[in-house]
Amino acid sequence: MTLQHDAERIPTGRQVRHLTDGIQNARAGRGLGSVLSDVWYAVVTVGLCTAFVTGIAQSLRDAAPDAGETTVALTGELPGALVAMAALGALLSLAGRLGPVGLGGGGAAWWLPMPIDRRGLLRPTVVRWPLVAAATGLVLVPLLVTMVGGTGSVGLVLRWAAFGAAVFGAAVAGAEVAQVHPRGSRWVAAAGEALLLVTALAFAAIALLGLATDGWALGAGWWAAVPLVLLAVAGTVVAERRTPELSGARLRAQGSLGDRAQVAVLSLDLRELGHALSASTGRARRRSVRLRAGGPRRAIVLADLMLLVRSPRPLVQIVVATLFAVAAGKVALTSGGLALYGVWLLTGFWAASSAAGGARQADMAPVLDRLLPLSARDARLVRGVVPLLAAVVWAVPTFAVHASRTGETGWLLVAPAWALVVAAAAVRAAYRPAPRWTASTVSSPMGGVPPTGGMFKGLDVALVGTLPTAVAAFLGGMPDALPNIQHLWALTVAAVLAAASGRRRKRT
Repeated sequence: MTLQHDAERIPTGRQVRHLTDGIQNARAGRGLGSVLSDVWYAVVTVGLCTAFVTGIAQSLRDAAPDAGETTVALTGELPGALVAMAALGALLSLAGRLGPVGLGGGGAAWWLPMPIDRRGLLRPTVVRWPLVAAATGLVLVPLLVTMVGGTGSVGLVLRWAAFGAAVFGAAVAGAEVAQVHPRGSRWVAAAGEALLLVTALAFAAIALLGLATDGWALGAGWWAAVPLVLLAVAGTVVAERRTPELSGARLRAQGSLGDRAQVAVLSLDLRELGHALSASTGRARRRSVRLRAGGPRRAIVLADLMLLVRSPRPLVQIVVATLFAVAAGKVALTSGGLALYGVWLLTGFWAASSAAGGARQADMAPVLDRLLPLSARDARLVRGVVPLLAAVVWAVPTFAVHASRTGETGWLLVAPAWALVVAAAAVRAAYRPAPRWTASTVSSPMGGVPPTGGMFKGLDVALVGTLPTAVAAFLGGMPDALPNIQHLWALTVAAVLAAASGRRRKRT
């Protein structure tokens, strides 16, 4: 009788969660009015950002040079749909790496040890991911279809908004169901990266082969959103019912990764965000390989190469960045001018930074570099070898395709300089200083954040080093003398020296 009476007095997970939320809201002075105000602020912000981005896209499209017979730009709904599917792959990869269901912070410390049902505790977390994914698809998919394809109407936007919300919500709900399996999160992350790679390949193939894309449209197929919404709801319900099968250790691990990524975003620390997304909570099986170093420089290069080969995510990012850069000239929005230069800058920096994992690890734990007989400058130069290889893989096909498309062979001479510049920028970004948590905070739309101490460090080198290309893109073509003038390579040498500059940090 006593045990039964005590069991009846134990609160449910839903009651504990509501009690905790009530205490937090009371201390923060939050109520229904503040919640509605936040929702209204989010809606207005999304609307203004959408209108702003759409206006910029239309301006860039109007300013783009007219496409000739050999440079027909992609139009219609298909190019934007492929880019949206690539975004879905990135979202699935993110969901697989961060959970999607996890419990970090105070919840992991106080809630998990309680003898209460976990369904009531984890229900908001389970429901949040599909809702966030649906909201992302609701805004992102019609925006991409309108921007990339160059066409837009009210009916088109509504159809793609409904379809995008349904697809994104159903995909993330399926990721939650798969998480119950011990290797489910890995499968979801791998599926997302595979989808990202396949859509990028399809996008590049359509652009390079010059296939017609105007004849394809969603049309009446948007009714497929109805069963997808039902599938998303059913997947969310199944995932919510199976949350008790998730172990506490796994919930803590996934929650800690989510907290780490959230703190990195709020503090504008992109390097820490990369560390959080690259972390693995599962058991990794590595095959040992015996390599003959042959010297300190060769040892560092081999270590960075092994790190890159054993990480499929950076390899996928390098391939995807190259494919999008190659196909950018065929898109109506980025067919030329400064828009095309911006795509080159972002994708080149992305490809080189994806291969700079060794440099980021060396900055976070510089044990190996300090044990080797190398100066800080020499160590940074050697750390740039692998990013340089990735930059070459990106630069050669990008500028070769653009040279063949425009008939200006001078673009081929720009490829080596671009590879060196973006590799130097990636190394400089890898060694950027950490946020200064002891300094005064800086006001931002997300609240007070610490001074980053160099958030744009690395990107500044890429901008300055590729300035001649920006001038050529603004003028509408490559002048004959531009690849041969001395200041192009002078800027490249300056970028390499800026990336190699720096002293070793003092041990703490």
